[in-house]
Amino acid sequence: MSIVSSPIRNILVERYPSRVVPRGALSHIAEELGVSAQRVHKLAKEMGVRVCVKQEQPFYECVCGKVQRSQRLCPACRFVEIPCVHCGRPVRRLTSEVVAALHSNAYRAGKRLPEYQGRVFCDRRCFRAWATRVRDQRRWTARDERLRALLEDRYPDRVIPWGLAPALSGEMGIPQSTFRAVARRMGWAFAARVPT
Repeated sequence: MSIVSSPIRNILVERYPSRVVPRGALSHIAEELGVSAQRVHKLAKEMGVRVCVKQEQPFYECVCGKVQRSQRLCPACRFVEIPCVHCGRPVRRLTSEVVAALHSNAYRAGKRLPEYQGRVFCDRRCFRAWATRVRDQRRWTARDERLRALLEDRYPDRVIPWGLAPALSGEMGIPQSTFRAVARRMGWAFAARVPT
């Protein structure tokens, strides 16, 4: 055992009790003591000291199971295709935008806004066509359906006798003018007054 090896051993034990030294530390010790770097590396190897190399970048798993270095979604998962609500053609959207919109429902509930439904449209033309269709469907409310069922049951010939409009509108709980307008729109006629 040489005279120099004992200070090298002491420095390694004192400074690095875990026996793991950062990269370049052995060369600095060699410069301090004025010995060759190979000598310090040889003693470190005999003592079982390990040099910590550059930390490797960890691997991450994408939602599809593909292993990659980035925490972002892989290119295949970055976009998602959602069918257009009106025409059914696929519309390409960023997955992060769709997830953010779905997670916004808690915020929307706090502001008493309607819940996000996830509707996606190709363009404005599809949106306008869908909005028109929905508006027309909403015109037939539950009250209109109840009125239709009542009229079909009592007057299958689609003619309402004279003088019954006030009674029927009162039974349905709607104004007489609304009753007459809805009945006419559904295809019922009102009988003319019979002269006495």
